[in-house]
Amino acid sequence: MQPIFYRNRMIQRLLGCFTLLLLVVTHALWGSPPTVDNPQIPWFAWGIDAPFGVDICSVFLLSTASLGLCLFSMRNRTTRAFFLIYTISFSILILLDQHRLQPWVLQFLLMTIVLGLSKHHLGMKCCRWIVLTIYFYSALSKLDTSFYESHGQLLLDGLLKAVHIDGSFWSDNFRNLLAMLFPLGELLIVSLLLFRRTCRCGVVFSWVMHSAIILAVGPLGLNHEFGVLLWNVYFILQNYILFWAHQDKREEEATLPPSRIQIGNRLAVSLTILFAVLPVLENWGWYDHWPAWAVYSSRSESVVILVDQEAAEEFPNFLKELCGRPILFEEKVPVSLDRWSFEKRNCPIYPQMRYRLALAKALIQEWTSEDEIEFKIESTPQRWTGERETITLVGWSELERYLSATFYLNTKARRVSADER
Repeated sequence: MQPIFYRNRMIQRLLGCFTLLLLVVTHALWGSPPTVDNPQIPWFAWGIDAPFGVDICSVFLLSTASLGLCLFSMRNRTTRAFFLIYTISFSILILLDQHRLQPWVLQFLLMTIVLGLSKHHLGMKCCRWIVLTIYFYSALSKLDTSFYESHGQLLLDGLLKAVHIDGSFWSDNFRNLLAMLFPLGELLIVSLLLFRRTCRCGVVFSWVMHSAIILAVGPLGLNHEFGVLLWNVYFILQNYILFWAHQDKREEEATLPPSRIQIGNRLAVSLTILFAVLPVLENWGWYDHWPAWAVYSSRSESVVILVDQEAAEEFPNFLKELCGRPILFEEKVPVSLDRWSFEKRNCPIYPQMRYRLALAKALIQEWTSEDEIEFKIESTPQRWTGERETITLVGWSELERYLSATFYLNTKARRVSADER
C-alpha cells in the first residue's frame, strides 16, 4: 500500500475514533432532551418544533458511521455511505442546537467531508490546510490586550500550577510576555508546517504546545472538561499523520488525478477555501467566534445577567445553583450561564452573545417578572486597548426588542413536551 493511502486511512480512523470518544464525554450535549432546565436553541425557527426523536436517530446514525470509519477501508461503497451518513447526521444535530457547534465538531465535520469527497492526496492536502487555518486564526484571536490580561493569565496560571512553579511575585509585564508566547507559538507552528523541510520541526513544536495546554487545563492545572483534553490529544496524533510522514514530492506527483478534475475534488477544495476565508468576517461581528477558531480567546462579548435578590430566592433549585453572591448596594444577584454549561452539558458554553441571551431567556423568563431582570452586554473588546462598549437592557420587553432588531438567526428555544416539564 502506498504511504498516501495508508495515512489517509489512518486519519479516517482517527476521526471516527475520536468522534465516538468525544460523543461519550459530552453525551449531555447530544442525548439530553429539551427541558425547562436544559433548553436547546436551534439555528433556524423551523427547528423549534422538531421532535427529540430526530436527535436520537441522528446520534445513533452518527455513532454507527463513526464506528464504520474506524473499521472499514477507504474507497469502497460501504465507507462512502458512512461518510455521507456522518455528514448528514452531524449536520442535523448541529442545526437543532447552536451549543453543539463546538470547535472540535466543526473541524471533524470539515475534515470528514473533504476526505469523503476528494482523491487521497487531495483530501490530505485539504486536511493540512484546515489544520493550518485553525492554528492561524486561533493565534490571531489571541493577539489582543484582553487575552494577555484574562485568558492568557488563566492558561499561564494553570500551567504554572501543573509544574509547581509559583509565579505570584512576577511582574505584570513579565507575565504578559509569557502569555504572549501562546499565540506566537501557534504562528511559529504555522510557519514551520507550511514547508516540507521544516514540517517535522513544526510537528515537534505543536506537540510541545498541546502538551503544555493539556497540563494547563488538565487535572494538575485548571481541571477543565475532559473533552478539551481529548481534543488536544487528537491534535498530537493528527499532526503526526498529516505532517510528520509527509511523503516525497515525486511520490505525490505520481498520485495526481487526470487533468480533468472531478467534481468531488472541486467541492473539497472550494469548501476548504471557504472556511479559510470566512473567519476574516469575525472581526466585524459577521461570523461567530468558535467557527472562526477563536479558542481560548477573549474576543467574545460579555453578558452579565442580574436578577433581583427576592426573585432569585424563589427560583427552582436548578436556577439557585447558578446564582452568585448578591452585588453590594444593588440587591441583585448574578446568574452564571457558564456554570450551567459546565454542569449541565459538560462542555464550555457557546460564546456568542446571541446564544447567551437566548439561553438566558429560555432558562429564566418563566421565573421572573418584567422588572426583575437586567442584562449588561459588553461588546467585543478593541484589539489594542481592551475597551468594550456597554449596553444595558432592563426587562424582558427590552431584551425581546433587542433580539428581534439585532439578530437574523433564531433566538427561541425548542418547545418542551409536557412529559419533559
